[in-house]
Amino acid sequence: MTVTSSQRPRPGFALIEMDRIVKRPEAAEFLGVSVPTLDRWQCNGTGPAWVQLGGRRGGYTLRALVEFVQARAAAPRKQRAA
Repeated sequence: MTVTSSQRPRPGFALIEMDRIVKRPEAAEFLGVSVPTLDRWQCNGTGPAWVQLGGRRGGYTLRALVEFVQARAAAPRKQRAA
């Protein structure tokens, strides 16, 4: 099977995809949480970076979601005092 140039990934495509803005339900699904949890995190300032598009419209970039997950995965858990 021959791969044509139209089937090959374009340079920079991954960067464009990472900057794609997703809405709250898709972001919540990606993170494995409910939309109300995502909303609470946004209000508390503890969630992923929110992109305001105008009015009440907004969303999250895939990059922000991935960075949020990586930061939480990298953070060591505090051990209980014995």
